[in-house]
Amino acid sequence: MCSLPCANFVARLVFLDMKIFQDLVFVPESSTMGSDTQKALIRFENGYGVSVLTGSGALATIEKPYELAVIKYQDDNDYQIIYPTLFNSDVIPCLTSDEVTQYMDIIQSLPELF
Repeated sequence: MCSLPCANFVARLVFLDMKIFQDLVFVPESSTMGSDTQKALIRFENGYGVSVLTGSGALATIEKPYELAVIKYQDDNDYQIIYPTLFNSDVIPCLTSDEVTQYMDIIQSLPELF
């Protein structure tokens, strides 16, 4: 559950028109990652984005059901995962929805890509 400081953080992002977890649209992942795996992609104005997985194909737990990858868009539909990421050498596992929003905030604040 979101404590008061977290609620203030999310309210600030909404005020700044930043994308938050609730803006993600999850769809079934059609790869071999597990029949219950869902994926959401979102692109930010700076050319970065995130790919968020949930379900049995994600590096996640019941308490922290999301996995996040930092992505860089080449054009509107073409992207690649950034390895190593800005935060770690692989995807970022075991996140709550609030933690996903916090990473989204940081990534949206990066300088624009050329």
